Amino acid sequence: MRAASCGLVSGGWGHEQAAANPLIVAHVRRIARESRRIASVCTGASILAAAGLLDGRRVTTHWRWAGKLAARHPSVTVDPRPIYIRDGNLTTSATTCPPPPSRRGRGSASGT
Repeated sequence: MRAASCGLVSGGWGHEQAAANPLIVAHVRRIARESRRIASVCTGASILAAAGLLDGRRVTTHWRWAGKLAARHPSVTVDPRPIYIRDGNLTTSATTCPPPPSRRGRGSASGT
């Protein structure tokens, strides 16, 4: 089987239920193993975190959910300011809707 170029996990309503569903979490782990890159949009980061794919990484998510993600997964460094963060083969994006001006940041690569 040829590796997929990128596995993408989207967020939105229902992301907490998806992150708590062992079948979905196992499926996301399999997709991550079989893909060269893995990415999440918005609150899809919570599903990647539940799968253990964000441990030790710097990530972003929707600014309203960043505190909850950080509290539930203390091994993940959550930064709600950038629109996206790329950390190796992982990319997380904050949202498709911009946060208030006081919370805006720029996209960044790991370590910046």
